[in-house]
Amino acid sequence: MRLLHGSDQCTTELSFVSEDQVIGLSSLYRFAGTDWATGTEVYYTAKERSGGLSVGARYKSSEDQASSSSGAKTVLSFLANPMMGHVSASYTTTLRNNLNMATRYRFNVYSYEADLSVGVEYSPRQKQQVIKTRLSLAEGLAVKLEGRYRRALISIGLMTQFTTNPRRSIGVEIQVS
Repeated sequence: MRLLHGSDQCTTELSFVSEDQVIGLSSLYRFAGTDWATGTEVYYTAKERSGGLSVGARYKSSEDQASSSSGAKTVLSFLANPMMGHVSASYTTTLRNNLNMATRYRFNVYSYEADLSVGVEYSPRQKQQVIKTRLSLAEGLAVKLEGRYRRALISIGLMTQFTTNPRRSIGVEIQVS
């Protein structure tokens, strides 16, 4: 269950997931006249009797900058969960009109676990489909094909890991609007 309230500068969401017994409150604030936004999330899980806090910042190039000579749209983001020690930074850019690329680095200051991911999204012109790939040191390789048929969004995906006993998955998802 989600309750969402939004305005031009601020979006707030209250959510509850009954299966995991998690209640959360998140908010995103966009600074007027700039390309910056900041957000926070507070949550509590009754099942584990623990809570958490996350904070983040995002820079998104404006439409004026994206329509300049390069045409590239850029998004930079930074997220931190001080209680769990998670830190994440990502960079996304448009390489061409139908080709996007993203990188993400995650690190845990308590366990020293880290992951570097690179993803590419390609949407052929004149077609209602998208091909997404992700290569991650921790999560392996994933490929996903999304397409529309009438009112349905159909996704087919494959995933494998780079471990001695890799987990391999094939999935199909159908969303009807």
